[in-house]
Amino acid sequence: MASFKNTTGITSITFEKLIHNFCPLGEDWYTNNIVVQMVPGDLLPDYIDIDAMFDEIDTKHLIIEEVVAQVFDYLKSTYEPKYMKVTSYVDDAVHLPVTVEKETL
Repeated sequence: MASFKNTTGITSITFEKLIHNFCPLGEDWYTNNIVVQMVPGDLLPDYIDIDAMFDEIDTKHLIIEEVVAQVFDYLKSTYEPKYMKVTSYVDDAVHLPVTVEKETL
């Protein structure tokens, strides 16, 4: 994992990723439309590293809440942002459209 000192004073980063997971409850594939908003602290993330993290989660058997928690926990422990919110919007599951969020309080 790589990171860079926030010597440029960046105050906000937002990135998005689509990944597909298999829901063990609904027994079907679904798409996580993930949006991450963060206020970086001393470190800026390496976007290639973040892509690799998403690639590892992609296609795993996880419910939406587990996906959100895994992304949140990885980014928080790796980059120590001042603030972060991870959102997943799912509209192709066997249930109604759902938005799940986890943020620092």
